[in-house]
Amino acid sequence: SKSDVFSVPLVAGLLGGSASTALLYPLDLVKVRLQVNENSRIGAFAKKRTIIGTMRHVVKYEGMVGVYQGLAPALIGSAASWGGYFFFYELGKKKMMARKRKL
Repeated sequence: SKSDVFSVPLVAGLLGGSASTALLYPLDLVKVRLQVNENSRIGAFAKKRTIIGTMRHVVKYEGMVGVYQGLAPALIGSAASWGGYFFFYELGKKKMMARKRKL
């Protein structure tokens, strides 16, 4: 049906964006933590922070819940963004194909 033509890409984008965000969120959290704490390493004997060390620190002091702290807003934004992208991409593609057939 006509509604399936646009609902399938929308749902695919929503699910794809949500899945990628949920899987990669811990890495994003570590990246942000390293960026925020970058200035605390001033000095010749400053301890170098690593991805693994930062992840261990989060799990040790905040638990696994800390790894996914703030996930909800990221999921909403990513799902909306990718859902909209796939929806409007498919809509534009269909309109361009219809216009091309008329020529």
